[in-house]
Amino acid sequence: MANKWDLKTVRRDWKNRVFFHSFKDLPESQTGKYERAMEIAAASQVANPKFSNYFCKESAVIHNGNGVSAGNIEYGLCQALHGEESAVSAFRSVYGRGKKKPLVLAIISSDDPRDLAAPCGNCRDIMLDDFGPDFEIVSGRAEGGLAVVAKMSDYLFDKPRIDSGFMFPAIRDWALETLSVGQSMENDPYSPRNLYPERRYYVSLATKENKYFGAHHLMCDYHPVYAMERAILKAMDIKKDPFVACVMVVASHAGPKPLLPHVMYRDRQHLYELNLYKDLIVDHELDRLDPSIYLCSVNQERKVDCLWRTTVKEWLPFPFSPMNFGREFLQHLKNYQEVKR
Repeated sequence: MANKWDLKTVRRDWKNRVFFHSFKDLPESQTGKYERAMEIAAASQVANPKFSNYFCKESAVIHNGNGVSAGNIEYGLCQALHGEESAVSAFRSVYGRGKKKPLVLAIISSDDPRDLAAPCGNCRDIMLDDFGPDFEIVSGRAEGGLAVVAKMSDYLFDKPRIDSGFMFPAIRDWALETLSVGQSMENDPYSPRNLYPERRYYVSLATKENKYFGAHHLMCDYHPVYAMERAILKAMDIKKDPFVACVMVVASHAGPKPLLPHVMYRDRQHLYELNLYKDLIVDHELDRLDPSIYLCSVNQERKVDCLWRTTVKEWLPFPFSPMNFGREFLQHLKNYQEVKR
């Protein structure tokens, strides 16, 4: 199996453009872990994607070369246990909740036109919480060829720019309106208030015609609808107004320092796909439109004490989206959205 995969790693140049750098100068003792992870993933028999036929065969491997296989399982109506979620569960079922973490997680996705795996937002959420940002992910095809190694941190973004816009009354008023409406919408009797307060945020999507608000909706099964998703669903109910111009996200706090909202990656992905619909419908070149996102901290006196700024595409590196399914599917999606409007 040696040298079955042509291993490359992700690099960025000074303009932040992505390119792949070869591992050819590294000894096999340092690259064997990636080959081993890919071998286990290629042999995985877990996946059952009966709706999408999009097979994700995966593995999670530790330092001695042992590991577990995983894969995506679909159920209900296009509901799924994703491959990375399966890998986390399988890994913990074998190795427990000790300090042990995977050295490498491997992903083999069927018919993905991209060279680098793109875990969905929800999978990023579970991997970040359970495995942390420091392990590696290798992705490629079962038959061999190019396999790309990335760090989990390559799929994360948590450094938005501080923005002075909170000094403008219109921005402050929008932030406080988002907080007030969001708190009135929120249904959250379950989450502990002292655990991850930065994840309790409220959202407003602004279009040319309206604003759509969202707050978390939690029930006892622990399958919440997050704030961004609720706002998106409202916007999409208005068939002629799904075009986001700008987004406000607000978190409130009682501490001495501003609180940067941590928007779950699942929410970020949903916003990314909504923006992609806009790209498709108005026939822009894909990835061209990139609305601004304001992340706002409000203290217990209901005063804005800090504002950060990012964009729909900046805060979701290497996104999972309909583009992963190829141009033919994108044309189908475009036709579908045009009919729905």
